[in-house]
Amino acid sequence: MKLSKKIVVGILFTALIAASAFPQVFAVEPSQSLIYKEVDGDKLSLKIFRPEASDDGAGKPAVLFFHGGGWNHGSPEQFYHHCQWLRERGIVAISAEYRLCSVHNTGKDYILAANQDAKSAVRYLRKNAVEISVAPHKILVSGHSAGGQMAAATAAVRQVYDEGDDLSISALPDALFLPAAPLHFDRAAVKVRGSDFYKARLQICPYTHLKHPLPPTRI
Repeated sequence: MKLSKKIVVGILFTALIAASAFPQVFAVEPSQSLIYKEVDGDKLSLKIFRPEASDDGAGKPAVLFFHGGGWNHGSPEQFYHHCQWLRERGIVAISAEYRLCSVHNTGKDYILAANQDAKSAVRYLRKNAVEISVAPHKILVSGHSAGGQMAAATAAVRQVYDEGDDLSISALPDALFLPAAPLHFDRAAVKVRGSDFYKARLQICPYTHLKHPLPPTRI
């Protein structure tokens, strides 16, 4: 039975809410690790949790996660148990690496670099949907903290992207799940993080750039 896009989005929202309460009691590993981008010698990968059931050729709904850590630290492993829970229910789940200030020496542009990588990851999924067994127009993006900001920005912030990407492929997700996402940066946040953050926030603050219709979103 072919499900409508609205039904698929509803299923994904319900699954993510349930997965958020998933107990982390055992180790899990992704089915595959695919390099989606290489920048200055650094290879960034997607940790893919693919359901065991065979695909019917149409591709499966997918959820792409971005971990938290202030754009400075963290690991895709933050969402491994969420991914495992979704994989067991027939959804392709992906947890993404992206450039971190403390690891990749991105300097004062560290927030912009991370946001560029988020767009690159969505584009890679869409471009390689057949190989990854993903339905290219059933991609939900989510994240926590800094990763939540990045998830929101894939839809709201249109002017930040990697010029090396194939821009003919849309980075706009089909749905967003934002349970813990900083959508607006107030003066307190700017004061803590300094002038570089002030300049970056004007470019990557989702709230500031709500000029376009967003995909279905759960906050």
